Order: sequence, then C-alpha cells, then structure tokens
Amino acid sequence: MLRFREIAFVVSLAALLHGASCERASRTVSPQLEAREKPSVTFVAVGDVLLARGVGRRIKQHGLDWPFEKVAATLRSADLAFCNLECPLSVRGVKINKPYCFKADPSTVKCLTNAGFDIVSLANNHAMDCSRTGLVEMMQFLEEPGIRHTGAGDTLADASLPTIVEVNGLRIAFLARNTLFPEGVWLRPNAPGIAPLEPDTIEAEVADAARRADVVIVSLHWGVEYRTQPKESQRELARKLVDAGANLILGHHSHVPQPIEEYHGGVIAYSLGNFLFDSPFKKCTQSMIFKCRLTRSGVSDFEVVPVRIADCRPCPMTSVGTVRRDGFSLSMVAGRG
Repeated sequence: MLRFREIAFVVSLAALLHGASCERASRTVSPQLEAREKPSVTFVAVGDVLLARGVGRRIKQHGLDWPFEKVAATLRSADLAFCNLECPLSVRGVKINKPYCFKADPSTVKCLTNAGFDIVSLANNHAMDCSRTGLVEMMQFLEEPGIRHTGAGDTLADASLPTIVEVNGLRIAFLARNTLFPEGVWLRPNAPGIAPLEPDTIEAEVADAARRADVVIVSLHWGVEYRTQPKESQRELARKLVDAGANLILGHHSHVPQPIEEYHGGVIAYSLGNFLFDSPFKKCTQSMIFKCRLTRSGVSDFEVVPVRIADCRPCPMTSVGTVRRDGFSLSMVAGRG
C-alpha cells in the first residue's frame, strides 16, 4: 500500500508542474512542421550522483549494478541519459582539507555505464575535491568507456565550451556552470578546472551554442541547500538563458526537488534533487527522473517519474506512476506496480 509520505510527494510533484508558467498554446501541427521537427531524441536527466562515502561502501558490498538496479531499465530506455556527478574518480589525487570531501574508486565508473548514462556534468563544488590531479583523472576515467562530460577541461576556456552530442541526427549542446567556489582550489585560466558561471558572458555563450546545435541544455550547480524553492535571482537568470537560446535548464545542488517551469518555449527544472546519495535527511530522499523528447523545436513534451531514495539508491514509486505534462495538460498516469 502507498504510504502517506509517498502520496504527499507525488502531489507535491504535480503541484510543481501545475504551478509552472505555461506560455505555449495548443495548436495543430502541420505536416511541414512535423518534418522539420524530426529527428527526435528521448532524454532522461537526474540530479546528484555520489559514488563515494556511504554509497561507495555499499557498492563494495553489493556490486557495481546495485546502485541503479531499480531504475536502470528506465535510464537505458532513453537515447541519452544525464546526471550530475558529485565526486571525483581518482587514484593519485589527494583529498583536500574541507568539511565534506569525496573520492570515489575509479572502478565505480562501471556503475554509470551499466546504468546507461551517456553524459555527466562536472561543474560542481565537489569535482575538484582531489584537486586538479583528481579532476584530470576523472575526465580520463569517464572518457575511456565513452561517457561524455561537460563543465570541466584542461583549461577554463576548454571547460566553458559546449559538449555537443549527436544522437539520431540531432545535435545537442550541453553547457555546465558552477556558481559555487570550489573550496581549497584556485581556478587558473591555463590549468585544469571547472567552468564558473560568469554573468557577463553566459548569455552570449548560450547564444553561440544555439547557433552550433539544434538543442541547448544548460546544467547549473546553484542555489541554496535544502531549500524547496529557487531564489528570485535564479528565476531571473534561468529566464535570461532561455531567451538567449537554451531549450532546457537542469539545476542541482539543493539536494531536494524544486519546481519545473515552462517559459517562452523552454523548460526550467530548478533542482532535480539527489539521485544516488547517502544523505541522512528524510527530505533528501525525495527525487525524480525527468523524461522528455527533444526535437529541433526544443522540448516537445516531458514527464516526471517520482523516485524515493532508500538505503542510498533510487527506487521508482511504480505504484504511483508518473506526473506528466502530455501535450499541454497535466495528468497522473497509472504506474506498473
């Protein structure tokens, strides 16, 4: 039987979507427009993924398939899967002196490949927990099995470039930015690092990516931890980026889900919450899988699959189903329990 807390969470997810500002209107799509919109890509995105600390201990105990065992089928069913990787994969890197510092065994990259992840954001406040050595190692460990990354590079200029992935004939540009200063490491222009968000240039960078690709997805590590609503400054920035050419904005860092908003044809997920994490706080066990279809027109439709984190790993609330904005109306969809 569905617990009250789970029912309340699904209702809250519906409210997040229902409260979105929807500026699109129903319309009849002409055959010519449909032809231009093809091809399409099914895309899934999740929030913070941690492969260290308590999660790392459980991986050693249960194996590399254990972390995403309950959701791997959903992730692998998409053409393209994304997450925010919240820890370095490193052997030689030394953990810096900070209150919360992570270091994951590089073998855990197989957790990501086995689950079907194709691209990860590295622009976050833990990617350099093992300094530049750990960051460079992590990029190499990801690239070896074919996982793309965005928001990190051998120089800050490299880190700021879009990572363009072509799937089904659709060119998708990923940009990732971190608004939090990486503790214990100075960012230097000509040294490996992660991409900070520069207010003076970010809109032009998004516009440039839009000229180079069919779809632009911006990953932002921002906001206030454990806060369920974005700050007004986040809303203002997100809308500016949509106006500049972003089709989809994926936020993380708050460790809890935040609203999803539709604005001027773009979709803004202010925070996807945790996904694979060992947080002790109950509020951080509520999560989601964001699913959508991408075309040359942007995000054509999307849905949210409610997820509960149990013993660190994500478990779909299949007895509830999904919260979907299908076409332009919100509906609850029965799950497969």
